[in-house]
Amino acid sequence: MAQTLKDLQHILLSLIIFYPVGLPLPTFATHLQHLHTSQYQFSKADIPTHKSESTPRENQANPLKQAIMSSAMSEKSTSQSKRNSPKRSLASSSATSDAKRRKSEHIKKFTEMKLEDIEQIFQNSRNALDRAEELYQDAEKARAHQTLSSAMIRKANATKDTARLEMIKDAREAIEKRDNLQIQVEKQKKELFTVETKLLT
Repeated sequence: MAQTLKDLQHILLSLIIFYPVGLPLPTFATHLQHLHTSQYQFSKADIPTHKSESTPRENQANPLKQAIMSSAMSEKSTSQSKRNSPKRSLASSSATSDAKRRKSEHIKKFTEMKLEDIEQIFQNSRNALDRAEELYQDAEKARAHQTLSSAMIRKANATKDTARLEMIKDAREAIEKRDNLQIQVEKQKKELFTVETKLLT
């Protein structure tokens, strides 16, 4: 037993001699901390290499996805450039001017027509409105939804046309009355001039 203790003392002395001076004695906790630090440094060093290797693989594995995304981006930029192009604004302004020109020509056509012709057109419009009203009433009684919808559209259009033609007819009547009054004024002027001429001679 004494020999065993002597051997253990000899071993401990040899360890103390070879351990560096000024450093604390190693424990089990410091050993685990050193092991965890070395593993963290190793895993952190491996992360960029893994990312750099996986990115080209993903790009090589999905060429179709890249093509679709690039095509979609190019189509989006093309559509935006078309919407913002000056040709679109010029086309819309041209269409507006054409509509105004057609409207003015349409009004001029009616103002130059005779009152009898305008009254005939107005009467035809009234007849169309009456037919549309009859169709609407029949469809409403039969509860035919599709026919009722069509009849409502026809009735609305006929009502709009009739109202427009009624305004044109009223305006044309006013113009004709003015023209008749102007003719009467000119006639009276001529008669008055004739009377004055006779009195002076």
